[in-house]
Amino acid sequence: MDAIGTLRTLRRSGYVVTVERERLRLRGHAKPSEDLYASVVRHRDELIRLVEEEIIVDEREVFGMARAHFGEIAPEHREDPPIPAPEKGRDPLVHEYTDKARFFRGVRRRDLAKREREGLPPHIRL
Repeated sequence: MDAIGTLRTLRRSGYVVTVERERLRLRGHAKPSEDLYASVVRHRDELIRLVEEEIIVDEREVFGMARAHFGEIAPEHREDPPIPAPEKGRDPLVHEYTDKARFFRGVRRRDLAKREREGLPPHIRL
């Protein structure tokens, strides 16, 4: 495991990694595993550099920094935007110029033409 992987594993495991007087400090609920500790010892200098430069190694850190800067989202903004009621006879997931839309655009016309060819009344479904 490289230094960034070690730092990512430490932070995901709940450890707070800081540098105090050029020494790496780990604060967590328990001691790290032997493999993780060996990786910390092996990459100590690079870990110190990463922590001092505040390198972001995990996407959760970005969200934590955004929450710290902007605060929590207000409850009235947490809801999903309202979804409009579907139009009758229209698939809301089909966009105007897709293959599915092009195919179904002419279905009614093709259906009527087939009925006329075969002499079927309009109330019988094909």
